[in-house]
Amino acid sequence: MTSSSTPLFDTVLQQLDLDLAPWRGQGLAVRAPRDGTAYAQLSSHTPVQAQALIDGAHAAFLQWRNTPAPVRGELVRLAWARNCASTKKRWGCRYSWRRARYAPRGWARCRK
Repeated sequence: MTSSSTPLFDTVLQQLDLDLAPWRGQGLAVRAPRDGTAYAQLSSHTPVQAQALIDGAHAAFLQWRNTPAPVRGELVRLAWARNCASTKKRWGCRYSWRRARYAPRGWARCRK
């Protein structure tokens, strides 16, 4: 897990199972919009690395586009249902934290 100067940022990353370690570096600062506190330092991609990522995403999109629409819809529905069921509490807590609401309302929001 990325170590930052703010424990709340680390807690949110941990609750969402997000690990910034592969992107840690000195290129870009992740800052709070409110007061400019630096949460983390991330590395940036070189133009060659960025182009390789863009080309890979484009190839994946072309393959996805050739999949029939009903199959795509069913895959998205199943993936969303599985993801939402497994992470309902975490995403609900995130929603509650960002909107200053109590947790059950955030959990209900995840179903929508």
